[in-house]
Amino acid sequence: MSQLCPRCQTGKLTARKIVFVQWYGPEAIVVDRLPAQVCDTCGERAYDPRALDTLQHLLWAARFETASRANNRRGG
Repeated sequence: MSQLCPRCQTGKLTARKIVFVQWYGPEAIVVDRLPAQVCDTCGERAYDPRALDTLQHLLWAARFETASRANNRRGG
């Protein structure tokens, strides 16, 4: 079932898998096939909250691991 787009109030949001690109510090994060609702008129995207939560946890874990490795190289 489609929802009315909250941005344009004309189009309908439909479930799709999209390519998500976001800058994270100096690096671009690219996620293929991220679940989202996309407006068929204006292109507005509403990302799946569970998918974004998972992505946030993965980025946090990667940042923690990178910081830990850098700390180990410095001998700390």
